[in-house]
Amino acid sequence: MLFSAAFFLLILAIGTPQVMGPFPNRPCCQSDCLRLYKGPNKTGEWSDICTSNELLTLCNMFQTESACAPNDEFGMNSKIWLLFERPYFNGRYLMLRPGACVNSLSRTGLRTVGSVLVCEQEFTNVICRIPPRPWRPYPASAEQAVSELSQTVGFGRNFAMAPPANRRPEEEPEGKFSRTTLDALQQGSLNRNA
Repeated sequence: MLFSAAFFLLILAIGTPQVMGPFPNRPCCQSDCLRLYKGPNKTGEWSDICTSNELLTLCNMFQTESACAPNDEFGMNSKIWLLFERPYFNGRYLMLRPGACVNSLSRTGLRTVGSVLVCEQEFTNVICRIPPRPWRPYPASAEQAVSELSQTVGFGRNFAMAPPANRRPEEEPEGKFSRTTLDALQQGSLNRNA
């Protein structure tokens, strides 16, 4: 009994980690992660994405309205964040450089954030961190939920959860993004003129 009471007091003293929070104007430079906000202009609940993620949660996928990339504090390897409209690094994407924010994803043309790819820039070359295969698909019940939500946001029944089959090697994320240039990434992004 004494052990459980001491453990409880220790937990109270340390606190519990906060994955999402209601702090809209908390600076993103305190984190090394991409911050996704539920509301426009960095408002509402937020969650941090710290590594490449090929399939975001349903909440992040369909309810993200704004995003901020962390600042590059040391300037050695600048992280570049690619926010893809669909899972498995497919579809249109936005490119966020260190410290950049997008206050309204819908104004950029991005309706959802299905996956996030983290890349590092070394001079003009860019190396993206693609998660190892096999990728983890959602169970069938989640696919049905995504299908219903995708119809709500206007994708219709064409919104695929699974990675597209029969892609050529150059169409795979490993072929398109493992080693590329900053100019090529910028040209393919929705915010290429930013």
